Order: sequence, then structure tokens, then C-alpha cells
Amino acid sequence: MNQNEFQLNIFSGDFGSPSIHYDSLLAIAYCSLAGIKQLKINLRNDLYYNKLPSLSIDLNETIEGVENVIDHFETINYNSEFVKLNDQHDFDFIGHKCLFENRLEPCLLYFHWYDEENYNENIGRWYAKKAPFPTNFLLPRLLRKESVEKLEKRFPIKILEDDNRSKLIEKKVISDAISCLNSLSTKLENHQYLFGSKPTKIDAYLYTYLTLLSQLPVKKEIIRAHIRSSPNLQQYLDRINQMEYLKQFSSISNGVSSSSSSTTDGIIDQDSYMKIKWTDVMFSGAIAALFMIYYAFSIGIIATSYQDDDDDDDDDEIEEEREHEQEQQQQNNKNKTLNILVMI
Repeated sequence: MNQNEFQLNIFSGDFGSPSIHYDSLLAIAYCSLAGIKQLKINLRNDLYYNKLPSLSIDLNETIEGVENVIDHFETINYNSEFVKLNDQHDFDFIGHKCLFENRLEPCLLYFHWYDEENYNENIGRWYAKKAPFPTNFLLPRLLRKESVEKLEKRFPIKILEDDNRSKLIEKKVISDAISCLNSLSTKLENHQYLFGSKPTKIDAYLYTYLTLLSQLPVKKEIIRAHIRSSPNLQQYLDRINQMEYLKQFSSISNGVSSSSSSTTDGIIDQDSYMKIKWTDVMFSGAIAALFMIYYAFSIGIIATSYQDDDDDDDDDEIEEEREHEQEQQQQNNKNKTLNILVMI
């Protein structure tokens, strides 16, 4: 890596998106909108082992987490025109970020993770396919558990205890998301970006939500169709997709898996940085051994073996008791005979 070159490590994507991992997609969207130069994108699948996204500055320094990556570029004042906002823009940024978290994030959590049918057929299967063994068994479940808990915290107990809670949650998140999308579409009617003719940091957040909601396949198409039917929102996405780094992925048709496509120019092949670690190999072996032991218990191999051993031990003990009783009986008979002889 050159001295002035940055390397952004993100979880790999599909369906025309650089990543389906929210934080990873936000990181690459920010770098594109901010005009970061000398940036290499490294596609990774080891989300379980590493905190992605991460930014490698040199061989000895790595910044982990999307917020820390963004803070780093703002601290070094990389692109002053992009990152320096006035007080009003700072206030608007906080307000819009809260709006997205309250209206768009619940919708994303519901359709991708809470909806069990979509999880089983789309998101969960995709993560299991991408993640290396043995994390492909663990990662989707951990992400779903985290997302479900995060979504349910937003609703009162009376809804969570209702038998129709899934339908109630779905109705609420769809209503809030559509209301938010309509207001955003109206705001973008006369603007290229949320704060005017130039992109700012908040556009990276909005782009991330819109991309994940519109490009990833889901079982229920209502939000996806609503975004695609809005000219303002669709033009907004198309405009950002033509920026550096993002345009290398946007050429892939929506809904078509990119897993078989070759690595695009400027993107580091994900396999070239998937270094084998002996700790990972040992961990994988331990997990495999646990699964084998569990399987053996489940079908009764180990239990049967133990049972057979116990039965053999029990038989030996019974036989010894019988022999001891016989010896005792013989000794008693001898004593009785001696007593009779003495009396005579």
C-alpha cells in the first residue's frame, strides 16, 4: 500500500450493491460522496472475525467502525468543502439522521431480519453463503437476534404480547417509512441532494437506506416498489451511483447476483486478502469437533456405547455378588457340619 493510499475493508455485496452490510455500505458511500482519492476497496467476508468496515492507513494503523472512519476523514479535513458544515447544517444533519433511524431503520430491520420468511429465503441464506466456515452457521443467527431485539425495543409491551404482533409491527413500519419517503421525495424535487446542489454527509446515510431497501430482494415488495416508482428518489440513487467507487458496482443489474462476476477495476480481489490464520483453523476444527460430538449424541452413538459399558459393569457386579453369596453359603454349611460333629 502506497504512503498516501487508503484501504477500505468492507463486507462484500451482491445484487448490484457494494455491500448488504449497512455499516460497510455507509462507509463506501461516504468515501464516494466526499471524493476520497487513492482509495482501494477490499471486499471481505470475515465479518465475524473482524470489525467491518475498517480503514487501513498504513501497515501499522487500522481504524475500525464506520463512525470512526468518518471521524478520521473529518479530523484530517480531507475534503473541507464536503465535511465542513455551518451550524444550521449541523442541526439539519442531526435531525435527518434521527428521522432515518426512527422511520427507515425499523422498516429495514423488519423486512430483512424480522420477517422470518424473508430471512430464511434471502438475507440469512445470503450471509450463510458468503461467510466462511464455521461462521456461516453462527453469523446469520447472531445478526438476526441483534436486529430483532433492536426492532422490538421500539414497540410497547402490549404490541409485543399481542398474537398478531408481526402484523401490527409490519403495518407501523410500512406506514412510517412511506411517510418519510414521500417527504424526502418532495424535498428532492428541486434539489440534487438533501442540502442543495452538492452532497453532504447526510446523503451517505440516506443513500445507504434507499439502496438496501430498493436493491435487495425481499418477499414483500411494497417499500421496494414505492422507492422505484418515485422519480425523485430513483434519480437521486442513480446520480450517486455514478460517483467514483460506487459506479463500479452499479453497472450490475438490480436483482442479479454479482457473486460470479469478476473483480472490477480498482477493487482488490477479496480472496487475495483472506489470509489463513492458524487460530482460525484451530477454531474451525474445534467447532467441527463439537458438531460431530453433538451429532453422535443426537443419534445415540455415544449414549449407546456408554449404556453398553454400564450394562457390562452391572452384569459383572451381579456375578460377583452371586459368587460371594455362594461362598458364604458354603462357609455356613461347613460351620454347621463342624458344629454337628462337635455335638456328637
